[in-house]
Amino acid sequence: MSTRPSTQLPQRSVFIRIRRPGNSQLGQLARLALATTLAGALVAPLSACNQAPRRMAHGTTGITAAYSAGTLSAVLPPEVAVPAAVAAMEQTFRSRGYSIAKSTATGEQGLILARPPRTTTFPEVEVIITSVIGGTRVAISNKPWGDEGLSRSLMDSMLQRLGL
Repeated sequence: MSTRPSTQLPQRSVFIRIRRPGNSQLGQLARLALATTLAGALVAPLSACNQAPRRMAHGTTGITAAYSAGTLSAVLPPEVAVPAAVAAMEQTFRSRGYSIAKSTATGEQGLILARPPRTTTFPEVEVIITSVIGGTRVAISNKPWGDEGLSRSLMDSMLQRLGL
């Protein structure tokens, strides 16, 4: 028997533990991702509401209309009655092929709901015309997201029909 010491080192097993997220951690990550997405979806539209309204002149008389939060608003001269403004807007919609879903007018207020020439009821243009001190206020909204170009085009066409 040999009494020589062995030059061989003892073998040891080395384990590296890779920790994978468990179900509870995956659930937390999913909830965090959902919360972040929802927060972004809620905050993004609010930032648009804080913008200053964009003002532009319309018609031959230079009526100023302001676009803010999806609605174009203008005050027409006092000689324009609410029923006349409603009639001019209806003519504008019909000339473009829109269908009038609802139209009401009194001496003080008018409402028009119009739909573009499509087979669906989406989107919808809402026009609210009210008598205010110093004139007649017209508010045009393309529901649900707004469309400034369309709203300004409708305003120009209505003003042209009114001779403004």
